[in-house]
Amino acid sequence: MWLSERLAAQRREEIPAAEAGTVTIDESGAAVYAHGEIRGGTVLAPGGVAWRPRNGAQALVLKGAASEEKNYILGVENEELAELEPGEVCLYTSGGAKVHLTRDGKILLWGTVYVNGLPLLG
Repeated sequence: MWLSERLAAQRREEIPAAEAGTVTIDESGAAVYAHGEIRGGTVLAPGGVAWRPRNGAQALVLKGAASEEKNYILGVENEELAELEPGEVCLYTSGGAKVHLTRDGKILLWGTVYVNGLPLLG
């Protein structure tokens, strides 16, 4: 008993508090493969933004406190960073839909735009 508790404590100490890994599941929840597969991670985002990491993305995982076995997926590598100027914001999907807010006040949209469930014809 003492030996198994000691080995378990040692394994917990060897796992870093935060590490990068590859998203391996994106259907019902996210899992990330880092030091091993980390399942049941809670995906965090800024308030008002909902997202689900895509399979294969590089993500950052933060380990919960020692008393809780919860893991948090903080974010993924930024795929659209190259086209943004400082101070700009871009929301995008893997399917190509995009909302780009520019520094000069423009709102650029890509994809089919719907208003109240009806397509906007422009």
